[in-house]
Amino acid sequence: MLDLYRNHRICVCTQLSLVDDGSISTDIYILGVENTMIEALSMTITAEHMELSSVYLASIQKDIYLIIQMPHLPKQAFPLMAMLIDVATHLSERKPRIPLAMHSFQNQDIFNLADFAAYNKIVQIYKDVCGSE
Repeated sequence: MLDLYRNHRICVCTQLSLVDDGSISTDIYILGVENTMIEALSMTITAEHMELSSVYLASIQKDIYLIIQMPHLPKQAFPLMAMLIDVATHLSERKPRIPLAMHSFQNQDIFNLADFAAYNKIVQIYKDVCGSE
């Protein structure tokens, strides 16, 4: 749930925003999207830990006005995406994650794409075995 009203009120109360005319700044919107993505990722990680499956449903944006009216959402709040969490019918192998050393850099401006060759091989093996999940 993208709750822009809540973020707007936090910024006004903490004097991060000097205008309280009900408008939404780009910063507040981006903050709301970031918060929503973090919440969704947290739910996905929790579902995986509980051996549940999850999928993001971006298709709710096709008829967003109907969806906004259904739960009687407050002004400046709307569903950015939906998630489906369910008991997995089968537990597939977890997709390989990028090693921490490959996405966390210290005192380094750029990384070498050749460093991803070993990881790409692992992902290709995963795709060959599990399909393109």
